[in-house]
Amino acid sequence: MALKHDYNVVLSDIRMPTLDGLGLYRVLQQKRPKMINRLAFITGDTLAAEIHSFIADTRLPYLEKPFLPDDVLRLLSQIEERGQTGTSHGG
Repeated sequence: MALKHDYNVVLSDIRMPTLDGLGLYRVLQQKRPKMINRLAFITGDTLAAEIHSFIADTRLPYLEKPFLPDDVLRLLSQIEERGQTGTSHGG
């Protein structure tokens, strides 16, 4: 899990059993806040009010399913830019 190690990038689906993406974000925010700049989400559910609000509030990069390899490359570039600027979003 992202709490034990530093990673260059953490890609997480938003909808997962046990610990979903929103929960992962909250845990990282509390225990490893520097990892937030390396976090991005994958989702097929941007129309759900909770997900839409979460994405808008945190301004974290995300990919909507289905996606193409070039979309992943663009997402990685966004994460790299966030890391260089040191920008952290979310409450």
